[in-house]
Amino acid sequence: MVLLLACGPLVACLSGSDEGSLDIPTYDPEAWASAEASESAAAAEASASAAASVEAAGIVTAESLSTERHVITSIPEDLDENQTEILKAFVHYDEVTWNVWFTRTGIEDAEPLMTAEAYQRLKNNVDQTVAGHTDGTVRVAVTSVYLTPLYDSPPSLGVSWLRG
Repeated sequence: MVLLLACGPLVACLSGSDEGSLDIPTYDPEAWASAEASESAAAAEASASAAASVEAAGIVTAESLSTERHVITSIPEDLDENQTEILKAFVHYDEVTWNVWFTRTGIEDAEPLMTAEAYQRLKNNVDQTVAGHTDGTVRVAVTSVYLTPLYDSPPSLGVSWLRG
């Protein structure tokens, strides 16, 4: 496409007259950047809408579980309903706690997700860290989601993951 834009003014200049002009607009870098930004925004909106539609249909994808700063890069295929709920709960917990570390705010959002003892430990750790925030993105690849049978003592559930 850039090649056509670069050749367009040359062809118009070589024609020698205005008759039968190709009416090719000149290249405007600001307009081009604006058009690219609009296309990017539209693509992001379409992607978010598609992810929301998939989630509404009960299908969970790595993209539908991701946010700007907490990106799920992969999840196991063929999760059953229980595994899907475990995965969603894990991702929510992980996202909330990482947000606390990123921003040093929102610790109250972690309280309902933890035991009182675990929450107090998190709160103490956050209180002891240097004020500020952390820039960057957490990337998580979920490798497995499991739920042990009820007859196991004690029954357990879990998620195996890799951070990058």
